[in-house]
Amino acid sequence: GDKARKAAGASEDPAEDLAMLLKVEGGRMRRWVARELAQPCQLDAGPERQVSFHDIRPFVVSYRTDVSRREALMRFLDMLGASTIMRHPPTSRYRRSFVDAFALPSLHLPTEWRERLSLERREGSRAACGRQALFAARSALHGLLAWPRDSKLCEVLVEALWAHDRGDPKLPRVALQASDDPRLFCTYAHGLWVAGHHDSARTVLHKLCMAPTAGCTLDARIAVNWWLLEFRAGAGCISSPYIRMPPRAFRILHGLAMGTLNENTGSDQTLGPETGTQRLQAISRLSALLPQQSRSDGGGFRRLLSSYQAVVVAVCALVAEAFPQRAWDFFTREAPSSDTRAIEAKDAGVRAHDEEIRCWAMAAVIIVELLAASRRAPPRLLRIATAAALERDPSNSWLIRMLAATQLCCGTVASMRRNLDHVMMLHQPQSLFDSRRRWIVGALRIAIEAELACGEKCSFERLIHLLERVAESNGGSGSSPFTGVAVWRMYHAVLLLQAQS
Repeated sequence: GDKARKAAGASEDPAEDLAMLLKVEGGRMRRWVARELAQPCQLDAGPERQVSFHDIRPFVVSYRTDVSRREALMRFLDMLGASTIMRHPPTSRYRRSFVDAFALPSLHLPTEWRERLSLERREGSRAACGRQALFAARSALHGLLAWPRDSKLCEVLVEALWAHDRGDPKLPRVALQASDDPRLFCTYAHGLWVAGHHDSARTVLHKLCMAPTAGCTLDARIAVNWWLLEFRAGAGCISSPYIRMPPRAFRILHGLAMGTLNENTGSDQTLGPETGTQRLQAISRLSALLPQQSRSDGGGFRRLLSSYQAVVVAVCALVAEAFPQRAWDFFTREAPSSDTRAIEAKDAGVRAHDEEIRCWAMAAVIIVELLAASRRAPPRLLRIATAAALERDPSNSWLIRMLAATQLCCGTVASMRRNLDHVMMLHQPQSLFDSRRRWIVGALRIAIEAELACGEKCSFERLIHLLERVAESNGGSGSSPFTGVAVWRMYHAVLLLQAQS
């Protein structure tokens, strides 16, 4: 290799070789990168050089329409980890490539498996920089000057202010003056909940739920979001022999069905023997509300379902208390096929179509969480539901980890390996390949961690073969130019673990 480099006239500095390559390739951007690489790094050269407009003028783009300007801002916020990425359905190529490019290739030890399963709720973990929230807040403010009623920018601003002030509600409360959208106030209430102000969050959510919407005297979107917070907070704590759902969570769903929330909704008192009758009554009334609900009024907010999907989740939560299989059957009857191409041909509104896909994918994740918390759900049903939810949201790392953890608990290691290979589509012919449903880096990281958690059954030979197969496949780095680097980093980590075992 050294002789070949000398024969080709290459220098010993890799940066100089890269600069020469970029110069040969041509292009204004490539030449600029080549000049920056060729300059020596001077950390102690005094104050930083001021960048003038003349320096950046070749890269300034003049947008002709507001749509282009807004999309450029949204994509910049996507890079900062904002909730604007939710405007795309989970199976879209942009969102899948974006999540794959920013997936963290770091591996976690088997002792951290349960902790990761409880913390990893969303797809694609992101590495946050120190001033990331501040950049997002400033960008959202600049955008609101041009589009003062943009709900997505308002949501980004509220979330960024919560992250920047570390739980101080003063600045996020000021940002609420930009809009009177109840979905924005729900984002503020979620920030209160995460900061530990549960009672204040319950007060805000109670007032929001009482605002009537079309087809329902209560806002089903806000009510189900509140129910999910209470359900997760009280999961595993059985306070009543009649129902396993936390008391506050059950009272929220019962109030949604009855059309009113009284003062006892936020009470944590033990549920009585009338709970069974109330549950059946709520199921009947919620089912009757379905035809009147909207399927695409979630607005792309990160934590909100549309009204129709919210009512479906509420019915499934009540049915799953006694019959998990019936709850899953009801969800599969109401939810359309996961083949989004068949739906797209019938729906004229692209935005409504994308929003419906996003809400159904989010609802499927909640159903899997319901079944996982239910002691009456058999492991086979949980595996089927998780696999079906992955068809709708293939980049959801929590679902992939749940699928692997379920089979690890059952001891079916061979089945776990087969299912993880199916998620990554490594053995599928190229003629049947669907690039929208493939997620490489995150799924590969979870597959490695699951294999390491197998203990004595761990096969380093399989991991090495798996990583080599991903590195050689065309799809391994087809979604993003950064994917291949992450794959090779994990490959070297596995070789190091094999040498130390």
